[in-house]
Amino acid sequence: MRLYSQTLLTLVFAIVMILPSQVRAGDPVAYMSKFTESQKQINYEMLGYISAVAHNKSAKKVSKQRSELLTAISAAKSKAAHMQDFEGDSNLRVATYNYFNISYIVAKEDYGKIMDLEEIAEQSYDNMEAYLKAQEVANDKEHDAFQSADRELRAFAAKHHITLTEDDSKESKQSEIINQVNKYYNKVYLTFFKCNSNESYMIKGLEKKDVNGIEQNKNALLKNCEENLPKLDQIGAFEGDGSVIAVCKSLLQFYKKEAKDKMPILTDYLVKNDNFQKMKTDMDKKSASSRTQEDVDKFNDAVKGMNESVNVYNKTNNELNQQRNKLINELNDAVQSFMSKHIPRHK
Repeated sequence: MRLYSQTLLTLVFAIVMILPSQVRAGDPVAYMSKFTESQKQINYEMLGYISAVAHNKSAKKVSKQRSELLTAISAAKSKAAHMQDFEGDSNLRVATYNYFNISYIVAKEDYGKIMDLEEIAEQSYDNMEAYLKAQEVANDKEHDAFQSADRELRAFAAKHHITLTEDDSKESKQSEIINQVNKYYNKVYLTFFKCNSNESYMIKGLEKKDVNGIEQNKNALLKNCEENLPKLDQIGAFEGDGSVIAVCKSLLQFYKKEAKDKMPILTDYLVKNDNFQKMKTDMDKKSASSRTQEDVDKFNDAVKGMNESVNVYNKTNNELNQQRNKLINELNDAVQSFMSKHIPRHK
């Protein structure tokens, strides 16, 4: 079962408009514009990658776009590195170069780690938590690097009496929206995933006929469902859209009922089957002549009981599989619809 999870970075650029429009050679306005143009380009490329990741639900699926992003950042970094200082002042050049350098590291190394974690994220709750944490770390690095560069840009502008106005650009709005959606969805997803992991372990125990393992994970599942159902209510809808929350709640309610009411039926069969196999082994050890009528009657009653138990087991298991698959498909559809509705497509 594959569900969606996002890998997003926060980029809220203060792309600037520079006044006045008349630019002279050697003017600080012209000097600064070279850095802001590069920042705007990288902002656009990064946001394109972020949007693609969000809509494709996987960093690995858009690895080609990541390679193109790395090329763009590398070019911007090289350009900044070869810029001269302005009248002995290197602060803006160094800060911009550092920003591009950290952006490159985030895109190359942090996203490389994220793609590695993506491969194993669904194997356990801890792995998923580490995967989402890696996203947060990458986000923080990128945000801090930009803030440092932005402070130097504003300081340079103030020093040289350059008027800056915030450009409320399409890209800036999109990056803010993507970040909000990402934070919301990750919170919902991690809440759901904890119960989903418990259920997965419980089902594996059933496949292995491990009654103790089933009981252990059943109890954990019940506990986490009871704790996380109220958390989903607390998270609530996103801008009036409660579609993902509603399906997650339905799944957790299904898990709770499965653990409380249905799993005892399935484990009862496992216990009966184990006892029957022991009886059958004992019966096979006896020769036909040594078997009493009481032995035969008990064995035939056990066979009848096992046939009934098998039918109940199969019916219960099939119903659970159908309900689970239906709800998982509904969740995947709800997430896809939610992302399409709330996350803009950049390019």
